[in-house]
Amino acid sequence: MWPRLGVSGGFEWWPLWILAGQLPMPMAMIFWPNSSFYRSRRPASLVSGSKGGGPVNGVVRYSNFVLPIWAALKKKGATWEIVQNVAQGLPDALEGTSYGTPAFFVRKKLFVRLHQSGESIVINISIDEREALMGTDPETYFITDHYQKYPYMLVRLSTVGERDLQNLVQESWRRCAPATLIDAFDKKK
Repeated sequence: MWPRLGVSGGFEWWPLWILAGQLPMPMAMIFWPNSSFYRSRRPASLVSGSKGGGPVNGVVRYSNFVLPIWAALKKKGATWEIVQNVAQGLPDALEGTSYGTPAFFVRKKLFVRLHQSGESIVINISIDEREALMGTDPETYFITDHYQKYPYMLVRLSTVGERDLQNLVQESWRRCAPATLIDAFDKKK
């Protein structure tokens, strides 16, 4: 049985694979925001149109039930635990301390550490790349006077995405690791 699209452009029935638990709940809710079930239970202030249903000029607003799910899927922010997981997956990465905070080294070279503030990490990056990143997102990427002349940059954990964080930690490791170690890592991928 195929889904029948209604006037609102949403499904007018609940797909059986969702009811049977085949999809995780947040994914399942993506299919439902315009269904007659949710449309009838949404406050009119959250829905396009005067009677609480259907699109106006082709625009449909989602209910307050669905918005938090989308916000969670798009949510930025990371923790030191994510940094640890990424760093521990890199060859010869050793955990230690730097300036009294947790840090990771490769062959005695620092490639990432938690900043004293606890809100940011310090990564190894070229000064040119650092300037480019700081220009694109100064809220996430920044430096203090201490790092002005050094190839390091601070990354605010609360605003960086997890993929970006993973890439930054891996690139920082590549800048510090010897070529033979990098080649071995690339061959494993």
